[in-house]
Amino acid sequence: EGISVKRYRRILKSEEFQEIIHHKRFFTSPSLCLYSAPRKKENSRIGLSVGKKIGCAVVRNKCKRQLRMMAIDIIPFEDNRDYIILARANYFNYSYEENKKQLENLYKKFKIRKEKKEKQNEIQ
Repeated sequence: EGISVKRYRRILKSEEFQEIIHHKRFFTSPSLCLYSAPRKKENSRIGLSVGKKIGCAVVRNKCKRQLRMMAIDIIPFEDNRDYIILARANYFNYSYEENKKQLENLYKKFKIRKEKKEKQNEIQ
């Protein structure tokens, strides 16, 4: 598989975005917000959302390209969850490396939460 996020690995429909956001499983950092929900399809998917507060279309597209590259590096698509990455208004106040580190930390928080839940389920 190439360096792109294939169409079947993307969340594109507004209803699917809303469903994952309403699941209310998220962590935030100064420049990003990461939402997650159990996957509905046979493979994990990722959705990107960049609001107009970030800038004009050219700037928003740059942000989406950067987020896509970060997601490819950080999030394993073998995971059993769907993710939405929301860029916040001060995204460009941070460098690419700083934003990537923030996304990595958000993903780690999800992994830690998942492991805690699995341990609790084993105890019960």
